Amino acid sequence: MLTVLKIFALAYVWLVLPVLLGRLWELFQKEEHNSCEISSLLGMLTVWAVFFVVARQAMASEWKLSELSGIWGLILLLMTVAAASYLAVQKKLGMLRMVWNVKNVHWIILALVILMAAAIFSVNDKEEHMVEEVLTMYTTDSLYEYSPMNGKAKEELLSIEVEELETQAQSPISAYYSTYVSMTQIYPAGFVRILLPIFLLPFYFCVYAAWGNYLFPTSPKKRYFFQAVVWLLYGTTLVTERTVMFRIFANCWNGETLFFLGVLPIAVLLLLGEKKGIRELEDFKKPYLISEYVVCAAAGQLLCTKGFFFVTFVWGIALVAACIKRWKDGSSITTVEG
Repeated sequence: MLTVLKIFALAYVWLVLPVLLGRLWELFQKEEHNSCEISSLLGMLTVWAVFFVVARQAMASEWKLSELSGIWGLILLLMTVAAASYLAVQKKLGMLRMVWNVKNVHWIILALVILMAAAIFSVNDKEEHMVEEVLTMYTTDSLYEYSPMNGKAKEELLSIEVEELETQAQSPISAYYSTYVSMTQIYPAGFVRILLPIFLLPFYFCVYAAWGNYLFPTSPKKRYFFQAVVWLLYGTTLVTERTVMFRIFANCWNGETLFFLGVLPIAVLLLLGEKKGIRELEDFKKPYLISEYVVCAAAGQLLCTKGFFFVTFVWGIALVAACIKRWKDGSSITTVEG
């Protein structure tokens, strides 16, 4: 019974809390990205970004995993209170209708099919060591102080092994998973390989549902076809040799997989906005877009060692394009006036 309660608590944190936090983005903007998919995605990115900041502080202060878990549990509680207070003040009771809508039943059915496929066809990828990393931190009550490959402390490792451990600490996604294992005391292998696909595949699903809505806003059939094609393409990695980052069904919890197939597509979608064109230079001064950049960059760094760089690069390209557009518009006006 206690295990069931723990799973329900985890389901709340991974599936419900992001939706609640996504509504807080209304404080920054009212119209753009107000769909259920974008709202929940922004909420998930917010959770990841906050954890990245907390984890960096924890490693700088040499906290134990149990200490980080306690602080993170308190932060999750504060997030819940903040989101619930906002919804109560704004009387957003219609949020429940947004989350559960008869028109979205087909998406729920498709999501369940994807979850079943992941459970049936999931394979043990030899290039993936997330279970070992989480297990090592959990059993030693530490954060990147022991090698998950041989169990040796950092002082006993070769310089190249220490460098690899420090590289892992730059994107502490395994520490993120370890905090939940520490809080619930669920066996790490079961948490990573059984529970995380249930929690994370809806995230991927929302990413491509949001892209489908963006590409085909007036054609439901095209949106269904787009979603089906995406998952069929990712399904081919079960029978072909592909890099780890593209094997959603084998290791959807992998940081690079989450970044390149989740966070980076979201970052691009947020940049495109509702106008479906190059953003104006004034848009980059708006608080909500600046906040979206910060959240995407921090969440990206949690998942991938170069996540911050990739997100910043995408944002920089969009900013340069906006500057060029402003310069061309200004020069054309000058020419006409002359």
